[in-house]
Amino acid sequence: MRLTKEQKRKFWTLRWIFLAAMILAPVYTILVDGFASWYPFLMAFLIAPSIVLIFAFFEFVVFDGRIRKLPFLVLLIIRISAYLFSILFCVLSIVILIRMLRYGHTFQQEIQSPAFQFYLEEGDFKVLVAYIFGLVILTNFTLQMNRKMGQGVLREFLLGKYHEPRETSVFIMFLKFRNAAFFINKLGDQKFLEFYNEVIYDMTNTIIFNKGIISSYDDDEILILWNEEKGIENAHAIRLFSEIEDELGQHKVRYFEKYGGLPRFEAAVHFGKVVCGEIGRVKSEIRYHGDATNTAHRILELASGDESFLISNPVLERIEVPGLFEYESMGMIQMRGKRDPLEIYRVDSKRELF
Repeated sequence: MRLTKEQKRKFWTLRWIFLAAMILAPVYTILVDGFASWYPFLMAFLIAPSIVLIFAFFEFVVFDGRIRKLPFLVLLIIRISAYLFSILFCVLSIVILIRMLRYGHTFQQEIQSPAFQFYLEEGDFKVLVAYIFGLVILTNFTLQMNRKMGQGVLREFLLGKYHEPRETSVFIMFLKFRNAAFFINKLGDQKFLEFYNEVIYDMTNTIIFNKGIISSYDDDEILILWNEEKGIENAHAIRLFSEIEDELGQHKVRYFEKYGGLPRFEAAVHFGKVVCGEIGRVKSEIRYHGDATNTAHRILELASGDESFLISNPVLERIEVPGLFEYESMGMIQMRGKRDPLEIYRVDSKRELF
């Protein structure tokens, strides 16, 4: 079975969860039981992959779809409850199995044994429950916050990476909802926002899969960034626009039935240096400032009709355009508010998108 982009992203997340589980399970065993017996370690190494399988089931099956649109707190409570009860059931089953093997008991003999009853009521089981409960809350809160704040942003906040402004080179894409005004007039503001949010929801996995970082949403525009290495890798900064159109095209029947039309986008990509840093005290976020950002937005103003995807010469100098695309120079363009002209290229896919 071929994995979707969302499933591939979750698969990479599961790798880290598996690694963490394989470390934390024996750590708990050492803290509680020391090295007196090897049975607790066997138990730990059975529990760790079982937890990962539980995560895989919930992330790939239960929480894969529209359920993620539930309010943050509601979804967080549902996730914590589902994970907690499932993991506790799994852990308790493994504990009983190991104790049956260790003491030669049947299932009924083990659960009725005084030693097992003591383990549940007075022993380490309560500590285990608290340990698992803490890890489940921490993991789910981190996953939810990372999704809300944008990929990598939470980690950068915690590490203080942008506490002091610093200069960096990035590929900058402005993605504009070209026919937003049509849908606002047709649907009204409230229905349009629902539509726009649904479109963003549908394209987000494509952006993440192409290593882009969603920096901000501003009215009908989305700012997407790549560091130099990831933008060049597999020509992500150029491929993204075509793949977004492909992805939205797959949902066109739903869009027509619910909203009466297909969303159209135009985009511009530029490469240059920006200063990035954390701003705000009550509401903090990472912002990118500099002439490169302004230039990318000026390039977007040139996009219209058949010239829906434009890139600048600095982009073309760094990225080898894949054979799937063809590009043509529009010449040296003197953009509004800029001292020097810049060569701009229109980029088109060689295949029919819809």
